Amino acid sequence: MRCLALEGREHNVLSNAVAPYSATRMTAFTEEEQASSPIGPRYLAQLAVWLSHQQTSENGSLFEVGGGYIHKLRWELSDALHLPDDEHTAENIAAGAGTFDQFSGLHPDLGDFHTIGRAVFGDDLDSAFSRD
Repeated sequence: MRCLALEGREHNVLSNAVAPYSATRMTAFTEEEQASSPIGPRYLAQLAVWLSHQQTSENGSLFEVGGGYIHKLRWELSDALHLPDDEHTAENIAAGAGTFDQFSGLHPDLGDFHTIGRAVFGDDLDSAFSRD
């Protein structure tokens, strides 16, 4: 979704995602139960209408919607588990998986997709990806 948002922006194609918290056929609710449920799918459509409107500039966002509530979620990177070369094994990932629950507050700017590249190559990313 983020890739679509970044690539589509220059063509005025916006991309967002919706994570419904809803009573639907997928969650085994009948149409009658959906219609009377406080988390019925009726809440999803209005968010989709707003996101699709030509005056909406929202792009690259994830929304959770249900029961009359709408939340915009933000993307956040956990602290990195660095396992270079031969250390990069499933066993070491399992041993260090607790790192994924740690958030130090050191986050890149929104849309900065070179987080790993910068950690590996430093700030001179142009030369790192140069084919000269």
